[in-house]
Amino acid sequence: MLKYTLVAAAACAVMMPASAQMSMDQQIANIRQAELEIQALDAAKEHERQEAQKRAADIQRRAEQARQKAAAAKAKEAEARKKKLQAYDDQERELDIELKRLDVELKRAQVDMQKKMAQAKGDRADEFVQSELDAARANVQSIQSQIQDIQAQKDALP
Repeated sequence: MLKYTLVAAAACAVMMPASAQMSMDQQIANIRQAELEIQALDAAKEHERQEAQKRAADIQRRAEQARQKAAAAKAKEAEARKKKLQAYDDQERELDIELKRLDVELKRAQVDMQKKMAQAKGDRADEFVQSELDAARANVQSIQSQIQDIQAQKDALP
């Protein structure tokens, strides 16, 4: 706005008759002065524009850094989660393998026990039956003893 005012003042100064207002040298000096003021205003506006660009660039740079930092944190979190899930998968596979190994051992032990029992029954059927009978009698006596103890405790209750 000031620029247009100065240009208008300079134009008016040129149009006015020299005898009425001021000398030609004075008018030229006024016009040069107006031009210098216009250049100074243009330079000030250019400086303001450059400062605004610098501030905008700084803001963009900081925003980009913040985005990169957030993206890096997100990627790090995703990687940690991925490693954690992979660790769980590894543990699950290890447990499955251990479970299968234990199942195989159990089946071998059962087969071995059945073989030994069949062999023992064949070799010493009477001894085996007698020992089974003795074990059953001992078990029955133990249970009877427990029943008597429980009955005694029951009778002792008020």
